[in-house]
Amino acid sequence: MIGEKEFWGQGLGTEVIQRLSTFAFDEQGADLVFGCGMADYNPASLNAFQKAGYIVDAQIEQPVGKKARYCYDLVLTRAENTALGKGMPNQCLSPPTTSARHQ
Repeated sequence: MIGEKEFWGQGLGTEVIQRLSTFAFDEQGADLVFGCGMADYNPASLNAFQKAGYIVDAQIEQPVGKKARYCYDLVLTRAENTALGKGMPNQCLSPPTTSARHQ
């Protein structure tokens, strides 16, 4: 469904990411949730994770000849998720684009 163009731009990806992240923290007891290997040729996906509160933890240069020049690893902590309203839809703040750990 999310891959179908008629559903793009409606915030569905962000909502799913928020709900799954909240499940990981509240039901599974996770302290951190990662989104790994987000390719630079899919900026909408990267944007959806950032709208859900994830920050870029690492930018990984890809080998020459690969479709992506960079892939990104993103992270969301329990504290950041709580500050964002526990992943409630449409309750996102504008997160920084990179982690303070990598500036």
